[in-house]
Amino acid sequence: MKQRGCHQDDDFIKPRVRPHFDAALVLQPRITGTAMRYEEIESAFLFVSIGPQFSKSAYLFRDTDQIYFVADLDDLNELPDRVEGVESYIQIPDKHDLDLGKPLVLQFVSAHLPRERVNVERMFQQSDATAGFEQLLERKGLLDRWHKYEAEHTEAALRAWCANKGIELSN
Repeated sequence: MKQRGCHQDDDFIKPRVRPHFDAALVLQPRITGTAMRYEEIESAFLFVSIGPQFSKSAYLFRDTDQIYFVADLDDLNELPDRVEGVESYIQIPDKHDLDLGKPLVLQFVSAHLPRERVNVERMFQQSDATAGFEQLLERKGLLDRWHKYEAEHTEAALRAWCANKGIELSN
């Protein structure tokens, strides 16, 4: 499934173009009204954030508390028709939706490697920027610090997103 972009509304993030769902996978049916575990939201977030932007998506159905993962796989079941009703689902954001891509990298570089900022900005104008950035961090002995920084900011952003969407978390 390839989406061409999303825009945010008060209650959900919806595709600009009506989505075509090639495939879906339901993760752990849940009892409606119970709080979601943070790890469930994080798993969906990681699924949509890995790989080319807009190549995967995940949806949380409000009425069942199920998370549907969508990818270009023919052998998975299709999403239910309820996806048409925009109020019944919330599209899980990816790292770009939450400014956890290049903006977070540049924030980290400004704080920990200010002399490398121009170099890192140049890196991120190319396609395989992440590998080059992590090699730089490895050489500078900052790779573990980056991973911790990224994890902390990702969790904070996802928890804030959940609160904004009215998704109650149990942990």
